[in-house]
Amino acid sequence: MSNNRGPGLNPDIKAYPFQLDGARTLARSKNHILAYEMGLGKSLTTILAADTLDAINILVLCQSVGKTHWRNEFMRWQSAFRSVGLMHGYSQPAPPTNVVVCNYDIVSRSTSPAFKSLLTRSWDVLVLDEGQALQSLDSKRTKAVYGPGALRLKGLATRCERVWVLSGTPAPSHAGQLYPHLRALAPHTILNAQGHPMTEPQFIDSFCTWKDTIFGRHITGSKNIDQLRDRIGGFVTRLRKKDVLDDLPPLSVDTVVVHPEDAKIDPKILDQLKAADKAVLENLEFTAAVLEDADSGDEDQQRTALAMLSTLRTDAHLATQRRIAGIVKATIAVEMVSQELRDNPSRKIILFAWHHDAINILVEGLQGFGTVRVDGRDSDKDKDFAVRAFQSNQHVRVFVGQLQAAGTSITLTAASDVLLVEADWVPSTNLQAICRAHRIGQKDGVLARFLTLEGSVDRYLMNILARKTKQLAHLIDNQKPSNGGGATGDGTFPEIVET
Repeated sequence: MSNNRGPGLNPDIKAYPFQLDGARTLARSKNHILAYEMGLGKSLTTILAADTLDAINILVLCQSVGKTHWRNEFMRWQSAFRSVGLMHGYSQPAPPTNVVVCNYDIVSRSTSPAFKSLLTRSWDVLVLDEGQALQSLDSKRTKAVYGPGALRLKGLATRCERVWVLSGTPAPSHAGQLYPHLRALAPHTILNAQGHPMTEPQFIDSFCTWKDTIFGRHITGSKNIDQLRDRIGGFVTRLRKKDVLDDLPPLSVDTVVVHPEDAKIDPKILDQLKAADKAVLENLEFTAAVLEDADSGDEDQQRTALAMLSTLRTDAHLATQRRIAGIVKATIAVEMVSQELRDNPSRKIILFAWHHDAINILVEGLQGFGTVRVDGRDSDKDKDFAVRAFQSNQHVRVFVGQLQAAGTSITLTAASDVLLVEADWVPSTNLQAICRAHRIGQKDGVLARFLTLEGSVDRYLMNILARKTKQLAHLIDNQKPSNGGGATGDGTFPEIVET
């Protein structure tokens, strides 16, 4: 990472040059779309920009599963002290904190006390995370933020000095999905021949292809893209992984924190998770110590730890906690991944889990995206078919694998995103699984994410495993042969950084 810093930034933060450039661009902009591809640090870039401006009162709108992430990112990266609060329902007003993080569903109910309380405050910055959520001019959430017709005469945006839209895919399907943002935030970029901002039909006529159906006009794609790009160039900053591969490491590992309450699941299961967490807490210190020693540099220490792991696997309380946590996380992962895949129609993703219960939830919940599965229940023939389909078929977009059955000996370079819904207790097993994508043949930087549960011992244990996986990758990278061959013996090239 670069040691360069911008004015007003936390001196302890080391950011990539493109993140600093993005922060400066946002800080100079009244309104802007930061279209960084996933994994390039949109949240860090945004916080750096807010620090540059000394912006204090910040409203973040995001998907429900992203609220905990944003709170943690502010607490981790901000240089100014800002209190951070989350909104969880329609009936309660916004917390009296400097930063308020709210999900789009809440603002969709414009008559609620929650939404009305947001309108009573003035905000230095409104951050619209996953801004493609406002792609429809007629949706309730778009009207709540930009006002009817995206005219910015009403709505939350009228209470905000600056509006920053964050999205790796601001127009997932066609250029028409940009119109609400352009009309509300940059109307000067879409002037018609009369010098007035285009109406939505005029914009679609200019930049979209369509066909007439019995249900009305159906947009089929985009046109005149170079002309549109010239118009909005100063308003949109687009960056993809391949644009900054010289700056990025081949493999980045992150943790994604979600809250159990975000799971659309039987409340009885959440009660079971709380009970299981309570039962595990008595031996948590011992469990953590064992995990810390696994894959250590000391062979005797490692051998002892691995033997103890066998004992821990059979511990009834811990086994119950892991199984229930896996069910809760898998349920949340379905919603999170579904949104990511809808937002980027060309994207593929690899998910790893341990328990059959979690794997079944993932496969069933994501089957609409062409999901294939490899676990211990599959024959070698079925396993080979699943791998080949994922690698070669553009319509097969999700690979769900059991960590032991699918964590070695296969190549999954069709995807550069890996989500560990559940992790193995041996860090090297997690690294081997990640290296199904991070290996020779991979053309993009790989982002691996560990899913963790806020308020559960799962977060504590998963953080240890994520950290140990990073340390192991560093160790392997330092031992990599000078000819560039993989030190793990199966074509991997580990190099890692915490994002």
